[in-house]
Amino acid sequence: MEGEVGESVPLLPRHFITDLHHVPIQETPETNPATTVSSSFTLLQFNTLADALSTDSFPHLVDNGACLLWPERKHRLIAEITRHQPHIICLEEVDHYPDFFLPTLQPLGFEGLFKGKCGDDSFDGCALFYAKDKFECVDTHSFALGERHSQVALIAHLRTRSQPSQDLYATVTHLKAKSEFEAKRLGQGVTLLRELNAFVSRSADTTDTHHDNTPRNTPAVVIAGDFNDVPGSPVYQYFAQQQSDATQQTTAHPFALRSAYAHYTAEGREPYSTYKKRETEVCRTIDFIWYSTQPPQQTTTTTTTTHLRLVGLLRIPPTSELPHRLPAPYYPSDHLAIGAQFQLITKHLSNL
Repeated sequence: MEGEVGESVPLLPRHFITDLHHVPIQETPETNPATTVSSSFTLLQFNTLADALSTDSFPHLVDNGACLLWPERKHRLIAEITRHQPHIICLEEVDHYPDFFLPTLQPLGFEGLFKGKCGDDSFDGCALFYAKDKFECVDTHSFALGERHSQVALIAHLRTRSQPSQDLYATVTHLKAKSEFEAKRLGQGVTLLRELNAFVSRSADTTDTHHDNTPRNTPAVVIAGDFNDVPGSPVYQYFAQQQSDATQQTTAHPFALRSAYAHYTAEGREPYSTYKKRETEVCRTIDFIWYSTQPPQQTTTTTTTTHLRLVGLLRIPPTSELPHRLPAPYYPSDHLAIGAQFQLITKHLSNL
């Protein structure tokens, strides 16, 4: 054993930071009267480590695995989620949705959505929760990310309850694991953004359109999940619209996406999100929050555009603060929760 840890161990200290780097300069109500900010929100992304996957998966734990026992760990998961006061919660590896997460978070003011993985041997899935006093859910769309694999994605079309209301499309996903499936993850990313674009277009056709069915509003989108791949990988390059040999054959997507944690350091280096030891020690950046920035240009039929301004990120502790890696008595998953604070910005294009 690497040392003994007492039974009652506080959660790893976490807090939001606002000293961000290279955040796009965007118009504000002060610089452009046609721009409004009517809502701010916090999103939390968290791979919770499925209960069914935790047994015998971590042979080097400091407490012989006591921190993984579900009766205790489930409450620490909720404590980690709720202490950051999120308005949108995106979770992966959820295998206790109806019997724990939903009945626990509903009394706290959240409503939940769930999409289980496909396949007879699949037991977990993705969940998305939203604060009912902040958002209403207009519509949802969930789908598989491939015919021969079990991964899924879940999209919620949310609308702020503040006035004027603003629309947001929030997505949670969990891509295929293991290094040999890099091409598969790229394909799943292409499928995800294609489905998201189609869902946004269908929603616009039934909510706010011109007489020719072109959307009046370019909406804001945020995509969170465990991508099982690192910055610079093909799926990352595709989301960021970075050209490479791996992505040149893919169809371009219409979203101006940035990875929130690309603004964490001055060098643009994203911090790790999982730090564990099974057979070997692994410290990687594989969890992401992608958000839509102000589009470089609007179509001639667009009346308004809504995008996101990043204003805060949940601090990632240096590995020196995790002497026993993850999971541990001080943290209930092998992934750190990551979080982002946003403002919803709407620009009214009065010249159209």
